[in-house]
Amino acid sequence: MKNSDSTIVIDIFKAYALAFFFTIALGNILVYTSSFFASSMLNELGNLLISLACPVIAFTLGVFLKLSPVGMVSLFLVGAVGSSAGESAALITFIIALLIGLLFRALDDMNKGFSMILYPVIAITFGYLGVKYGSHYIDVILQWIVNKLVSWDTIGSTASGFESFKQYIKIALTSGIVFTSPIGMYGIVPMMQQSVQYAAISNTTILAGSIGVMSFMLGFTAMGVVSNDPGITAGIFIGTPTFQFGNIVRRPQTLIPPVIATIVSTFIGMRIFHLTSSFLVMKLGNCCMVGLVELYKLNGWPGVLTVTLTFIIIPIAITILVYIAMLKLNLIHTEDTKVDL
Repeated sequence: MKNSDSTIVIDIFKAYALAFFFTIALGNILVYTSSFFASSMLNELGNLLISLACPVIAFTLGVFLKLSPVGMVSLFLVGAVGSSAGESAALITFIIALLIGLLFRALDDMNKGFSMILYPVIAITFGYLGVKYGSHYIDVILQWIVNKLVSWDTIGSTASGFESFKQYIKIALTSGIVFTSPIGMYGIVPMMQQSVQYAAISNTTILAGSIGVMSFMLGFTAMGVVSNDPGITAGIFIGTPTFQFGNIVRRPQTLIPPVIATIVSTFIGMRIFHLTSSFLVMKLGNCCMVGLVELYKLNGWPGVLTVTLTFIIIPIAITILVYIAMLKLNLIHTEDTKVDL
């Protein structure tokens, strides 16, 4: 039996998160780890996993949409075509494969006997056209987000007091929300790095973005401990909070605890501890502890305590306190952060 319309949206985002975790997240983990062990094999394996992201995303969508075997394999072809879309490849593949997958789902219901010929033709044709003409619009959206972050950075670096802090709060919250969504920071950070040539993005912006990413990642991990099994919890903690995005769409109030935690952590990290971060943390967050390892390296031994407080203890503590308060007020329920795979 196919999923009901009330759950299909959640399943779609779970499919993306699962595929993202097993390709881009694990791939980057292996690439990053390879530098510690000087292992070319780990580096090659990591890059191989990353290169498989688009086909795996498309195929996993087919699985969660409960398509026929022909439909699933045809979506795999969409992913293969989507791999050519550059930094926005994962996102454009997700969108195109979803649209074609929904079409296949409807055609499967008709139970016609022409899928073996029709599905691959549709997949290759519309996959190619979607990537060729659609990736430009995705890049425009990503660039718009980058321009906003750069604009807020410019205002924040020239303003003072609360006005300056307000800009960096916007950067932190935007980074956290984008990182948790299918958009991700994976395509945005490279665009930001390219923007450095034209606009000097301050270390404060990179720090604010990193705090937002880590606060959302650890916040959703903390909120889901009670309702999820240890494997799912670990997947969010060292993988991606995108597992929770379907729940956010269904129950937007789940954003409130990590939002408040982000605001508090940003103030402490920026105004009190004056920490240093990097684009790597902003891009990968706590993926397999990459973010924390990088932060400890950048801030040295004197920064171990302040990094731990800003990026781990305070975000988790604030999130849990707000989450418990919302549970008491019946504004949120434990099943609101449950992820079923």
